[in-house]
Amino acid sequence: MNIENNDELDLMELLEILLKEKKTIIITFIIVSLIALGGALFERNRSKEAVGIINIDTDKVKNFNENDLLPLGVLDKIYRKNNIEEKNKISLDKFREEFKIKGIIPKEVEEKKLQYTSNNYVVRLRVGSIEESKNLLNSYYESLRKFYREKYEYKYNFEKISLDILKNKQLEYTDYLGMIERDKSNLKKILENKMKKNLNYPAYGFGYREIEIGLKNLENIRIVELKNYLESTDIVRNLDNFRNQYEDRKNTLINNIESKKIEGENYKTLLKNINLNEEKVIISKGIKISRKNDENNKESYYVELMDKYLKNQFEIERLNEELVSLENKNLNAKSATEEENTFIMSRLSDIINRYNKIIEKSSILENRDNSIVNGTIVKLSSPVVIVGNSKAKVILGGGVILGVFLGIVMAFIKNFIGEFKKGRHQLLTVLVLCCLVGCKGYGQEILRVTYTQSGLEKGLNPDGSLFNGEFNIKNSFLKNKVKLNEEELNEVSIAPIIPLGIEKTVENKIVNEGNYIYVPSEYRIVLNISNKELEKKVKDELINNYPKFYRDYFLYKNDFNKQVDYIGTYDTYRETLEAFSNLIVGLEKEINIREKNYEYGQVREKLQEIKYTKFNRILNYLNSKNIVLNIDLEKILLSGKIDYLERRIKAYEGFEKIYEEVLSKYSVPNSSITLLENGEIAMGSSSNLREEQYLNISKKALETANEKVNLIKELKITKKLYKNMRPGNKEESEIIKKSLLDLQDSVNKVMDSMRNIELRDYNKEYSGSVKVTPEKD
Repeated sequence: MNIENNDELDLMELLEILLKEKKTIIITFIIVSLIALGGALFERNRSKEAVGIINIDTDKVKNFNENDLLPLGVLDKIYRKNNIEEKNKISLDKFREEFKIKGIIPKEVEEKKLQYTSNNYVVRLRVGSIEESKNLLNSYYESLRKFYREKYEYKYNFEKISLDILKNKQLEYTDYLGMIERDKSNLKKILENKMKKNLNYPAYGFGYREIEIGLKNLENIRIVELKNYLESTDIVRNLDNFRNQYEDRKNTLINNIESKKIEGENYKTLLKNINLNEEKVIISKGIKISRKNDENNKESYYVELMDKYLKNQFEIERLNEELVSLENKNLNAKSATEEENTFIMSRLSDIINRYNKIIEKSSILENRDNSIVNGTIVKLSSPVVIVGNSKAKVILGGGVILGVFLGIVMAFIKNFIGEFKKGRHQLLTVLVLCCLVGCKGYGQEILRVTYTQSGLEKGLNPDGSLFNGEFNIKNSFLKNKVKLNEEELNEVSIAPIIPLGIEKTVENKIVNEGNYIYVPSEYRIVLNISNKELEKKVKDELINNYPKFYRDYFLYKNDFNKQVDYIGTYDTYRETLEAFSNLIVGLEKEINIREKNYEYGQVREKLQEIKYTKFNRILNYLNSKNIVLNIDLEKILLSGKIDYLERRIKAYEGFEKIYEEVLSKYSVPNSSITLLENGEIAMGSSSNLREEQYLNISKKALETANEKVNLIKELKITKKLYKNMRPGNKEESEIIKKSLLDLQDSVNKVMDSMRNIELRDYNKEYSGSVKVTPEKD
C-alpha cells in the first residue's frame, strides 16, 4: 500500500511541475516551432521555381522545336541586362541550362501515337531568389515575343527625306523626285494588298485609305505639276552638270531600247512558232473529263509569253518617250532665274514634307499591323507563377512535435535549477508574438480592375493585339496619360489576381481539350504614393477615366474625328477639285469593301449625290467662266499640263498600235466544243486560257482608246482655260468659296457617317467592359 501511495504521489508531483512550468513549456514550444518554421520556410523557398506555359503559333513559325524557345540572342540579352554573371556567378551556358522546358501533348494525340509538334510548353526557371526568377521568366517571355515579332515583321525601306538635301546643288531638281519614285511603287503594292481586306476600323481607322488618297494627291497634283513645269520650261538646276551627263544618259537609254527590242523579237519568234495544235477528245454523254495537264501547260506557256511580250513593248514605248524628252531638253536646256528657282525649291520642299507625312503615317500603321499580326506568335497560356514541391510541412510538423517534448524536458530542468527572474519570459513571449503578428504601418489605397471585353479569352485587346493588363494600366495610362514619373510609378504595384495551382489547371486542360489559354481578368492595384494628394488623384483617375481610356486607346490614335481641309491646302481651284475627286473615289472604294453593312448603301447614295451635284456644279461653273484663283501660277502650271497631255496622247497612240498588232496576230483557238451527229460531244483540249487573255487584252485596248479620248477632251478644256482664264470678280469668288466650303463640309459629313457606323458597334461592345472599384484594405 505504501508503495502504491508513493507512486501516486510521484505522478501528482510530475503533473504539478508541468502545470507550474507551463509557461516554460509554451516558450520552449514556440522557440523550437519558430526554428522549425524558419527551416521549413527556407526549404520551401529553396525548392520554389518560377513556372509559365508558353504558347507558340506553329502555323506561322515553321519547323518549330524546343530549341527554338531558347534563341541565343534572347538569352544573351537577358543575361547581360540583368547582370547575371556577377550576381549569380553562372555562365551564359549554365544560365541556358536552368531553363527546364517540357512540351505539352494533348491526350488524343498521345493515345493515337501521332507525330506532333507541341505548341504549348511548360517553362521552369530558378536563378537567384524566387522573385528574381519570376522577373527573369517574365523578361524572357517578353523578349521571346519581341524576337519572333521582329523576325516575322514586314521589312520596308521607307525613309523620310531630309529637307537639308535640297542644299546639295550637285543634285538636279528631278533627282529629288526620283528619290520618292523609288519607294512609291513598293508603297503602292502594300496599299493595294491592304485595300483588298476589310480591316478592323478601331485598329486602323481609314488610315490606309487616307494614305492611298494622300499619295494620289501628291503624285497626280504636286509631283506631276512640277514635272510638267520642268519639262515645259526646260529648266535644269546645274546646266554644266546636265550637259556633261547628257551623253551618258542618252547612250544608256539607247542601249536599253536596243536590248528591249532584241528581247521583243525573241518573244515574237517564240509566239509565232509555238505549236498549239488542237486534238479533239470524244466524250460519251454524261461522262466528265479533265483537260490534260500538258495541254494546260502549253496554254499557260503561250499566255505567259504574251504577257512578257506586251510588257516589253510598253517598256520600249516608255524608254522612247524618255529619250525624246531628254533630247528636247538638251536642245533647249537653261538655268533657272532666281524667281524660277525659288518657285521650284518651294514646290520641292512642299512635296518632300507631304511625302514625309505619308511615310510617317505608313510607318505607324505598319508597326501597329505588325504588332497585331506577329505580336501574337508567342503568348502565355498560363501567367508566370511561383510553385514549389518542398518538404516544408514535414519539417514544420516534426518541429512542432519536437517542441512539445523539449518543452517538457525544459520544464523539469528549470524546476531543479530555479525560476527565471520574473517577467523575463513574459518579455520574450511578447517579443515572439510581436514577431508573429507584426504591425501595420499605415493604410493603403487598393483598387481592383476587372476586364470582361470580347476577345479576352484569347488573350487579345479590342484591336487584336496581345493583352497585357499591367502594361495597359501602368505604361499606357499612368505613365502616358496621367503623366506619373518613374519614381511615382515605382510606388504603384499592379498584379493579376491568379487562382492557386493555375499552371496545373491549364496544363490539364491543354492535355484533355487541346489549345487553351488562361488570361487573368482581374488585377489588384496597390497605391503607396508618398504624396497623398497625388495618390488620391491617381485613384480618382483610375476609377473615373481608365475604363473609357482603355476602350478608346485601341481606336486608331483617336483620329476618328479628323476633318479634311483641301481648301486651305492647295493653291488653285483645279488642284483643290482634283484632290476632292481623289477623295471621293477613295471613299467609294472603301464603301465597296464595307457595303455588307446595309447602312453603307445609304452612305453611297449620299456620296453619289455630292459627286454629281455639288462637285460637278463647281467644276462646270469654273470651266464655263474660265475662272482661276492665281493667273500667274496657272500660266506656269497649265503650260506644263498642256505639254504633258500632248505627250500622254502621243504615248497612248503608241499603246493603241501595240494592242492592235497583238490582237491582229493573236492565236485564238477555234470553238472547243462540237456536237456530233451521233449525239456525242467533241471537246478540244484547250484550257481556254488564250480566250481569256485575248478578251483581257481587248478590254485593255478599249480602256486605252477611251482614256485617249478623255485626254484629248481634257487637253481641249485646258487649252481653252489657258487662253481665256481670268480672275473671278468679288461676287464670283464668293460663290466659288461658299460652294467649295459646302462641298468640303458635305464630304466630311459622309466620312463622319462612315466612322459613326464603325464606332457605334465598337462602343456598344466595349462600353462597360472595364471596371475599376475600390477594395477594402
